Amino acid sequence: MRRRKTEITTRVNGDLRLEFTATGLTSYAGLELLVRYFRTIDFNGMIRRYLGGCGLVGDYGVVVMVRLLLGLLIVGGCRLHHVAFLAGDPLLLRFCGLRRLPSPRTVSRWLKQFRLATVRRLMALNAEIVAAGIGELPVRTLTLDVDGSVVSTGWQVERAFRGFNPHHRKVPSYFPILAQVSVRPVMCSECRTVLAMSTMGRGRYPFCGTSSGRSVRPWVQGIG
Repeated sequence: MRRRKTEITTRVNGDLRLEFTATGLTSYAGLELLVRYFRTIDFNGMIRRYLGGCGLVGDYGVVVMVRLLLGLLIVGGCRLHHVAFLAGDPLLLRFCGLRRLPSPRTVSRWLKQFRLATVRRLMALNAEIVAAGIGELPVRTLTLDVDGSVVSTGWQVERAFRGFNPHHRKVPSYFPILAQVSVRPVMCSECRTVLAMSTMGRGRYPFCGTSSGRSVRPWVQGIG
């Protein structure tokens, strides 16, 4: 069933009042801090600049869908059908700028429009945000801690390969790479992780042998 635009989106004016009381916080109160941060860096404008001309069409718009997927991951969702469990959460609705969340099927249809060029633009958006955050840090030394994890998939997904999972080598899997940025503050000798950026490993074994240098180099160039 199609809905009017006025029934889908809503405006977010001002900041919510945050109180730390003995009764505790709501489950996703931290989303309000992200709402303020995204407003500060003009996150919506960045999404439109990178993904506005990619042909991602739909009733909800590219900004809303990107924020929905981010919010879903932040609150702990890992499957599209988890969107239905969060349909009535007021803070997630505020985070996305919606009156009601789309159905998991609507999100799935929107994601099917992604192409390799769209993914590259999304990675460029991610790199700009990370590089801007690192540029504001008073650091003397910066270290990339690169690691990967295995995410088993079904048989209907693209770019999933066998062999990543040592316990189930015949199961198709993704091997997402996480690069944690560790810095050494100017006035402190301890290293601490402050930011993170991730990407999908290219090819079957992106961090084996001579392939590792080609995979890490784009991150270093993006941060620089």
